Amino acid sequence: MKTMTLFTAFPLSAEVSELASELQDRLRERIAGSYPRKENLHVTLHYFGPTEETKTADLIRILEECPFPEMFLRFDQFHVFPARKGDAVTLGAEADDVLRKMYRELEQTLQSAGFSPEQKTYQPHITLVRAKQKNVDLKGIEIHPAVMELNEFGLYESLQIHGLRVYRPLYIRQRKEEQYEH
Repeated sequence: MKTMTLFTAFPLSAEVSELASELQDRLRERIAGSYPRKENLHVTLHYFGPTEETKTADLIRILEECPFPEMFLRFDQFHVFPARKGDAVTLGAEADDVLRKMYRELEQTLQSAGFSPEQKTYQPHITLVRAKQKNVDLKGIEIHPAVMELNEFGLYESLQIHGLRVYRPLYIRQRKEEQYEH
């Protein structure tokens, strides 16, 4: 049985992509590690990991039915997550109540369909670097906040192609504003 490494994510707006790329450039000056390529930067909604290819259609059906109201994220803070070999440095945003509700409803639907729930509290972020060391020093690195409207999300497959990590979209859903007008 073939497996695929899958996740759902929000692609970045041009403004947030530029902010994240600029922060990566500044972090490279002081932190050794693995930096995701600019085209791979995103905000994960749910990470599935290795998943049987036959489950893809079920996931797409669930994502098609998932509520997708108007939401915004304000990226204005670093988060540092301890990892096995070093720290993961991310550009973080606080999830508002609307995004938290969407996430909870999606998780419940996924779980009732037989998918494993995430084992951590949802914290929207963009991974900037997987550092080789722990206790990274971020003092003096300013973040000029950027706001992003969440207009689309998708199901992606993570692949290695010619030695590069590539995120291939399998399904993209755009928010339809007419559904949410008052």
